[in-house]
Order: sequence, then structure tokens, then C-alpha cells
Amino acid sequence: MPVTVTTRSTPGADPQRTKLAIKVNPVSGVGETLIPWIVERADIDLPRPYGSFRTTAEARATGEREAHLYELGQAVPALRAVLPPYLGRIDDPTSGGHALVLGWVELDGLDASGAHLDWPPHRLDAAARAAACWHAALADHVEELSWAAPRPSTADRVADADLYAAVLEDAHRRFPEVVTDAVLRRRYALLDTLSSWHRAKDELVATLAHNDYNARNVGFAGPRPIALDREIARIDTPTRDLVELLTFGLGPAFDPDGFHTVVETARSTLREQGVSIDAERWRDAVRAEVRVEALDRVGMQSLFEAEFALPYFTRIQTTVERLLDLTD
Repeated sequence: MPVTVTTRSTPGADPQRTKLAIKVNPVSGVGETLIPWIVERADIDLPRPYGSFRTTAEARATGEREAHLYELGQAVPALRAVLPPYLGRIDDPTSGGHALVLGWVELDGLDASGAHLDWPPHRLDAAARAAACWHAALADHVEELSWAAPRPSTADRVADADLYAAVLEDAHRRFPEVVTDAVLRRRYALLDTLSSWHRAKDELVATLAHNDYNARNVGFAGPRPIALDREIARIDTPTRDLVELLTFGLGPAFDPDGFHTVVETARSTLREQGVSIDAERWRDAVRAEVRVEALDRVGMQSLFEAEFALPYFTRIQTTVERLLDLTD
């Protein structure tokens, strides 16, 4: 099979001495392959095809997204700091697919299965700081990131409310001991008021979000967080990665003071890096993000749970309910 190999020199990486990791990225995203398959196989009743909803753009046409991000990392130190060494790519002109050639990094705390997600406070703090640094570095450059999925607006969320409702109803029917009557009522109330509370996100600075920033994709090389698997990267607010991190990284019995500390760590780091956000505006945006997390990200995990047993499913449902309590 003919292939084209492109190499690159990355600061601190010696290709002659570095163990390699090869990351193969399919041309299509899970929004075009896996998710429609689950919907059909599990007989999930959506009002229209999954790919026709606005906010599902994050999971479509993802083939080149991560490669663009690694290239961007060469010019943005704060982003490069949380990436493995990038050594180049291998292109297959026949399929249109490619593989990324990365330097192998031994990571502690990475848990791809999601079975053991508890992180001590210092790791949550370090991951929140690292994300805030690249969020600040890219806050003025989102117009240059046309390859990333677009930022969901309030109008986009409202247009997709029937998707969230359908997934919620299915989860309530399928997993009533987790998505209880009380959970159902609360999330429907969030849907009913979505157009008002989501505007706090519209008003916040935009940046590049990892969009799956949790212990399944983030580990530590010593004290330094390293974030993998960025195929669904999109333009969003800094709160996106922060709330995802906390939803998966906090246990259901977490200390509320710890939550507030990490939330403030992210805001203060943004300020140190030149992006100042008023405390009240930040609080409103975090509140809105927790609600989005409950409806969209945590809600959509029930779609995957319909076909696969997720070790973290019950945990994140419980945690996000506590986050809703704390931020209401």
C-alpha cells in the first residue's frame, strides 16, 4: 500500500531514541459510524437521524482534526505542554486516512476504561491549570481554527432540545434506578429554561476545548498533565473542559470546597495568562456548563450505556446531580 510519511522535529524529542506510538484516525467520526449503529441496534427513538442535529457536528468529519491540533501545538507552547511529542504523520492516499506518529510517554493516572476515575485534589488542580493556560493562549485566535467543530450557541442547543429529550426519555425507561423520576423532572426543567440560562455561555470568551477532558484521556508524566484523543475538539468556552474534568474526576461524595477551589483555580489561571473574567460572569457560565453537561455529555453517555456497560455511568450521573445542587 503506497503511503506518504511526513516527519517533523519536535522540541525535546529525538526520533532516534524515542519509543513511538502510532495513532490511527479514521476519516469519519463516531457521529457517522458508532452512534448511528447504537441508535439502530438499541432501538433508541430519536426524532430524526443523529447526524442532522446541530451540536453533533463535534462527532462528524473528525478525521483531520487531531492532526491540525498537533500542528497547532508546535506554535503554541501551552498546548504543546499537554501533548505527547509529535514526530509526524503517515498518509494513505487510497483510503484518505492517516496515522499520527507520536513519542511514547509513560502516563500515570490515565484510565481509558473509566473504572477508576478518582483523582486527588492536586491532580485536578494541575489539569485545570494546564487547560486554562492553553485556553488563554488560544482565546484570541479562534477565527484561525476553522478545522475545529463550531461553538454551540443557545440557538443550537434549543434547536437540539428534542435530541436531549429523546435520549433522556430512553435513559429513564432503560435505567430507572439511575435516571430516576426526580432526575427526569429536573432535566426537563433545564430543557424548558434552556434559552435563558445558556446565554451565560454565549457571553463568555471562546477558545479551543479538548471536549473530552477527563481521566479516560488525561494522564500525568510526573506532575505534568498529558491529554490524548482530541478528535472531537471544538470551539467552546473554557468552562467546557473544566466541568467535564470535574464531572468525571470527582467522586459522588466530593468535598464542595474542593469543587469551588478548582473552579477558582481555572479562573485565576486564565487571569494570570491575560484573560480576565468577572467572578459573577464566571460563576454563571460554570452553572450553565454544569447544566449542559447534565443534558448533553452525561445524557449522551446513557446512549452508549444502552449498548456497552460503562464502569463510570452511574458515578457521573450521581456526580452531575450533586454539581447541579451546588450551582443552583
